[in-house]
Amino acid sequence: MNEAGLCTKIRADLLHVLPRAIVTKHHDLSTAGVPDISVNWRGQTLWIEVKLLEARETKRAFLKHFDHLQLANCILLEKQQSTVYFVAYPNCEELRSIVWLPSRLRAFLLQVGQGSSEPYRWENELHYGSYHQAIEFLGFQVGLK
Repeated sequence: MNEAGLCTKIRADLLHVLPRAIVTKHHDLSTAGVPDISVNWRGQTLWIEVKLLEARETKRAFLKHFDHLQLANCILLEKQQSTVYFVAYPNCEELRSIVWLPSRLRAFLLQVGQGSSEPYRWENELHYGSYHQAIEFLGFQVGLK
């Protein structure tokens, strides 16, 4: 699976969880810096930037996934509307995921970039677990607002 395939899967799974939502995949060159997916449900909008990582990546490869312009745009969106990064990676035949607020992701990237050896506390993020749990979490978050 590639990142575009993951976006398609997330869109379909969100529509299953929120059947009357408008879930749009933004994917052409004119949308540079715009998150990959928007979910509109009952007057609320959730923006989702999707990243698919390899099972084991070097620090350098990990950092390359996160474009500075895109992260800056997501942080600005976060201040106005619900915005998250949906980061998925394979682990033992299962797709795992982390749902990050853009501002928290930025802090993590700075920590990684500076070579910190501090253990990272995943439980501080919005969600950390299986792919399906993350989809249910996002559906629950959008459905409540």
